[in-house]
Amino acid sequence: MNRWLEKSSWGLVVGCRVFGAHLTAALFPKRCLACRSILTANGINPMCFVCRQSLLPIRVPYCVQCGLPFENQSPEIQRTCGDCTAHPPQFESARSAFVYGEAVRSAVVHLKSAGNVRHARELVMLAQTAGVVPDWSDADAILPIPYFRKRLKQRGFAPTVMIADALAGPWKTKVLNQILFRVKETEPQRGKSAAGRRKNVRGAFEARPDVSGMSVILVDDVMTTGATLDAAAQSLRAAGAKSIRCYTLARALLS
Repeated sequence: MNRWLEKSSWGLVVGCRVFGAHLTAALFPKRCLACRSILTANGINPMCFVCRQSLLPIRVPYCVQCGLPFENQSPEIQRTCGDCTAHPPQFESARSAFVYGEAVRSAVVHLKSAGNVRHARELVMLAQTAGVVPDWSDADAILPIPYFRKRLKQRGFAPTVMIADALAGPWKTKVLNQILFRVKETEPQRGKSAAGRRKNVRGAFEARPDVSGMSVILVDDVMTTGATLDAAAQSLRAAGAKSIRCYTLARALLS
């Protein structure tokens, strides 16, 4: 009798869980990270087929320093782009997962507006699936690009921290949020020239001496000219960082 009751109780629990899962899927359907269309309930991909097909993973050939993709060149050729030659950055290398196309732009904008940790993990999963997350597990720490305290208070969360946390798993590396600080409120970078961007973020960051001797990875959402990452790297270099690499989910290409 007791055994029958145990089996019946367990069956009821399983049934309730299945019903709950179906109810949740009906009330809160999983949506594409980019276009927000409803995805199939049992699908594992966080983007619909159309949006996934539009993604442009950044693979070789690219600038060996900033990761800018090159067109119509042999993958065997390794060289530095003109901007890195003219203005050598303070970081050793930078890599980005995807070209900043419409699907990635929509996904990043949604992440920055909704602040959903799952979305950051799913974007990193897409990058892993595409094979564009480098093996940087030798780093000592991951440092998210910080927000100015006023902006962080207004937003309530830091998307860069979410991205860094999502990358901590693949890299098996800790995320440190109290090493790098934004000490200067800057204007939006959008619409500024490369020189204007560098000027805008000059002196915007400070790093604690705890970073001395460490190999770190700077993480941001989108890289355009690399001015923000370079300014952050400069402060880390001044504080004694041994090596600095940068990673972003997307790379915006200036026309």
